[in-house]
Formats: sequence, C-alpha cells, structure tokens
Amino acid sequence: TGIQIYDDAYYAQKAKEILDSGSFWDITFAGTPAFDNPPLPFWFTALAFSVFGVSTYSAIFSSALFGTGIIFMTYRLSLLLFKDYWVAFASAFVLLFPGMFVDASRRSMVDIPLAFFVTLAFYAFFKARDLKPWYLIFGLATACAILTKSVLGLFPLTIVGAFLIFSRQWREFINPWFLSGCLIALLLGFSWHLINWQHYGQGFINAHFGSLIFNRSFGGIKSPFYFLGYAEDFLRNYWPWLPFALLGLTQFGKRGFIEKDRISLLLFLWPVLTFLVMSMTKNQVLRYLFMMFPALAIITAKTFSEWLGPDNKNRALAIM
Repeated sequence: TGIQIYDDAYYAQKAKEILDSGSFWDITFAGTPAFDNPPLPFWFTALAFSVFGVSTYSAIFSSALFGTGIIFMTYRLSLLLFKDYWVAFASAFVLLFPGMFVDASRRSMVDIPLAFFVTLAFYAFFKARDLKPWYLIFGLATACAILTKSVLGLFPLTIVGAFLIFSRQWREFINPWFLSGCLIALLLGFSWHLINWQHYGQGFINAHFGSLIFNRSFGGIKSPFYFLGYAEDFLRNYWPWLPFALLGLTQFGKRGFIEKDRISLLLFLWPVLTFLVMSMTKNQVLRYLFMMFPALAIITAKTFSEWLGPDNKNRALAIM
C-alpha cells in the first residue's frame, strides 16, 4: 500500500534521490538541497533500494535491522555489566515493550538508527575499561550517531564526560586512546556539516543550526510548563515498567553517587541527563528519547532481578 506516514515518505524520498544521483554528501528532496538531516540513515536506505529495489520493504529494512541490533546490543551490554543471563534476557524483553519501540523499528525514521549507535557507543565505552582500543569504537559509534541526527549524536560524549567528572577519573581525559576516540567522533561525525558549510557557506549554518535545530527546539515557546511534556508522555505510555524504572533509577543513583559504584553511575546518568536535556526543548516527541530506552530496560531488569526470588524469577522467565 506504500508508505502512509509523511515523515517516513520524506526520508525514503531523500534516500531514493541519493540512489538516483549517486551523490552521498549533497542531500536533496525533490531536487532541492535539504539541510535538516545528516546522511547516514539515507545511505543505508539507498543501499537497501539498490539491493531489493525501491519499495516500502526496502525503505524500512535498515531501520528494522537496527531495531533488532538494539535488542541484541542491550542483551550483550547487560551481560557484560552484570554477568547474569536472566538480567540480560529480561533487559531485552523489557525493551521490546511497550510496543512503540517495535512500531518505530518498522518505520523509515532516523530515531532507531540513532538509538543503535548510542547503545553501541556505551557498550564500547564499558569494554574500554579493560581494552583501551575500544575507545576507537566508541568514537566511531558516536560519529555515526552524529551523522544520523546531528547534535543529538553528541549525547555519548556528553554523558561520558559527566561520568568521568563525577567518578573523578581525571586521568582518563588525557588517555591517548580516549582522546583519539573523541577526535574520531567530532571530525568524522561533523564531516557532512563541514562539507556542506564549505559548499553552501553561511546559508547551510543558518538553515541547519538556526532554523532547523534552534528554532525547532527553543523558538516560540509559550507554555511555562512545556518541560513536563516528556514526563507526561512517560506517565501515559511507559507501562507496566514505569514504577520499576523509577525505583531502579533511585537505587542506581544512590549506588552511583553514595556508594561510588561506577556501573550504576553511568547507567543512571545515561537516561537522566538525556531526559533532562531533551525536556528543555520545545519539540518533544517520545521517539526522540529511544536512545535512553536500553539503559532504562537494563535498570528495570536489574531491579526486577533483585526484587524477585529464584523461584519467581524462573516463573517470570517462563512468562517472558
């Protein structure tokens, strides 16, 4: 029946024009330069078009693939942190519900690819505790996040920076591997911005960072309580996990700041900082927060694991 939602069709058309023109850096819509979105998700969609033909299936293929990848990465990250297969399986299960995550994975949008690269970045950061070259993967994943949704892709760098400050790991800031990862993230991540700035000059800066980012995020705010929009969305949509997620965040925050547990601290900062920063923006759509859903899923699953006894965990596993 074709693509029924305007945003999905809008992104799919951009990918089709990349396929037709063969131009990877000049993104157009209806033949006119479009400065609102970086190109990485459209590259994947154009690749799917070239393999399967231009169709609805091809338009959502890469998003569905990334959605599947997020489930897998959440499982692997939870297993890496807690060495508990029950928690890992429960984390992946929690992420699948409510169904808006699955629904978004079957759309031709950029939020699911962003969530994948953010999750991969944090997985690489945790791996870098033991193997420092993983900082390069951290930087590459962050670069891909920036190439997916511009400044929103900076969240891994921002959250990791806050984590290193709160955990007093000052030496890590001058670690050559960490610095290399940060350089990869910034230089590769903003390569599309630099190329278009060189080609289109101040017009690109005004359109992308002015009209499309600043005005959409902060321009024309009227309600003094606009910052409660995401809280209202979670109250309406994040069931049945909301009470357990809030309880888990409280426990993880206590362990992170009072008991100095670094895993708990980073898992606490990941969703909380994302939520607070995004709540300051005007254009609040719940899918913009998908990048923090893996952390909420892991926190919720760990909270369940500590709350349930062995017998109840086995029953819960059978239900899942």
